[in-house]
Amino acid sequence: MWYNALTMSGNVAPLLRSTSVAPERERKKSRKRERTPEQEARMALLRERWAAMEDRALGVAPAPINVMPASMNALSGLVLRDYQEATVQAATALNPDVWRRLLVLATGAGKTVIAAEIIRRLIKPGMKALFLAHRDELITQARNEIEGFIPGVHVEIEQAENRATRERSLLDAERRHVVIGSVQSMRGNRLKTWDRSTFDLVIIDEAHHGAAQTYRNIVEHFQCFDDEKRTPLIGVTATPMRSDKVGLGVLFQEISASYPLPDLIEKKYLCNLRAIAVDTDTDLRRVRVRAGDFAQGELEEAVNTDKRNLLIIAAHRRFAPDRPTIAFCSGVAHAIRLAAMFSSAGVPAEAIYGAMDEDERRAALERYANGETRLLTNYAVLGEGYNSPHTSAIILARPTQSSLVITQAIGRGSRLHPGKEDALIIDILDVTSGKELFTAASLAGLPAGFDAQGKDLFATAQRLDELKKLDPALARQALDAATVDESIERAMKRIRAHEIEILRREEQQKAQEAAWEAQRAEREAQRREMDAKIAVLNERNAARPHESPFMWYAVGNGIEISPNQGETTYTIAPLPDATAYAVTIRTGRQPRRMLGTYADMNAATRAADRDITSSYANTVLISKRARWTQQPASEKQIAVLAKFGVTVDGNLTKGGAAVRLNSLFAQKQHGAQIAA
Repeated sequence: MWYNALTMSGNVAPLLRSTSVAPERERKKSRKRERTPEQEARMALLRERWAAMEDRALGVAPAPINVMPASMNALSGLVLRDYQEATVQAATALNPDVWRRLLVLATGAGKTVIAAEIIRRLIKPGMKALFLAHRDELITQARNEIEGFIPGVHVEIEQAENRATRERSLLDAERRHVVIGSVQSMRGNRLKTWDRSTFDLVIIDEAHHGAAQTYRNIVEHFQCFDDEKRTPLIGVTATPMRSDKVGLGVLFQEISASYPLPDLIEKKYLCNLRAIAVDTDTDLRRVRVRAGDFAQGELEEAVNTDKRNLLIIAAHRRFAPDRPTIAFCSGVAHAIRLAAMFSSAGVPAEAIYGAMDEDERRAALERYANGETRLLTNYAVLGEGYNSPHTSAIILARPTQSSLVITQAIGRGSRLHPGKEDALIIDILDVTSGKELFTAASLAGLPAGFDAQGKDLFATAQRLDELKKLDPALARQALDAATVDESIERAMKRIRAHEIEILRREEQQKAQEAAWEAQRAEREAQRREMDAKIAVLNERNAARPHESPFMWYAVGNGIEISPNQGETTYTIAPLPDATAYAVTIRTGRQPRRMLGTYADMNAATRAADRDITSSYANTVLISKRARWTQQPASEKQIAVLAKFGVTVDGNLTKGGAAVRLNSLFAQKQHGAQIAA
């Protein structure tokens, strides 16, 4: 096969030509960035546009304006995307209590453009802003974007031997001023050379680094934490999380805007992401975890093997042979080795790493941009501040537990570019057995080991969510996109099979409801009939009044009393046919016994009173004439009545309260309605 020669040779040292450090040559003494002819042309065209805009505002006839080519149209005028304008408005909103704001935007959303527009709106002529960055590429990018976006702005660099103007008196009062500062340079005694009130705005690029002490020293020096000065502080980042778990709340007061990757993909501002999972037999179970991720040295030793690297090359050849690709590796040696093996396999590849000579790195990136190099490998360099919109494949060759690492890596492929339909993520999955992994699938909310099989990541995640609603058990078993689709089809077939049954159930339900309605009508008629009969009994009661000496309490259509604190209960209630009243007696849990039936309530009460008087020598607890019944209701009685929602007046006696409470307790016990 195509890789046999490389495998059998066992020696790839001669193959490192494309990634080795070039022979020593004269270094440039100045670190000042020189723009490419394309960048100079773009800036010249933009300056012409803004000059014309200012002329129109002053009533001056504009000079002819060149038309900017489509390939150079990224910064055409001040037209922002809708989410960019909303973000700028949120960042510049007036709120005296919030002046330290964090803006979260996915990679490719135009964070530097947004920052430049914030500077244009907040920094008036004569005012000064500080833009903090931590990498050369970010500093160069910020300078180009700010100078290209803000007409007449004065930009200076504070980095290494480059020193910006300290004294405000030396600055042109008619121009906006921006200092792009290197975090590594603005510290210690050099930071102290700056007056604390120099800047009217501080912006931190890649603000997830902002919680580090170096950043905090800078923003504290320029009075961003001073309650009186309150220098506005704005951070921009795609990944508001840190590997050391330190929250950005120590620096920022609120997240004023958030536009994550799925939202911008849905709005077609970023390209769709597809993913392929490639399983290896590389065992990471012995690799230790430190500070929330795999120990770098141990990880690189475990994964930088010819067998695993050849598998990566084979996966790239199968799934992304014609795509400009960036591979994220586990270390410098891994990046160099993998690039060499790609080159030997016929794929022009180069490695990018931090210790690489600056000019060599710039040249390698230019070769990748113009297509001479088809694949870049890197370690901890291209995750931030590198824009290559034509990149359409990402290889995740570095296992990680960090969502930050994965988010940054995938972001390198998410930008739109002419002719680019999507970005393919090749996710290399090793044996972890118990160790948590964060993968491309994890970014979309899928299980870490899920294989999207080349399908759109977020669309697949939506399909899995659909399956979870249809059949959670099938969803738990689905570990790839094909299984998700098959499981949804199975679930839908079951649903279709039950449709007729459901229709039958609906018909049965309607019939049952009709039967219930008929039963309700019948019960209502019976109730009205019973009410009429009881009304006849009540007429008899009115004709033969009886004043009982005892405190009976009403329950339902009858009355009750207990002469011995609940052990024995006398109940007077209508018979089921409502032709007479029955007196029953119940002691403890024994069955009720009938004392007799009577034509009306009064006769029944007389009979019950006689039985109580003859059976109980002491009736003081139920006697209306007992002294205690005439005393005012006790606080305890009133409190218990209040729990039942009964409001009492000052004339309530203990006897009256006792009758009410007995009725309420009986209602609670039997569920009966209290008679009026």
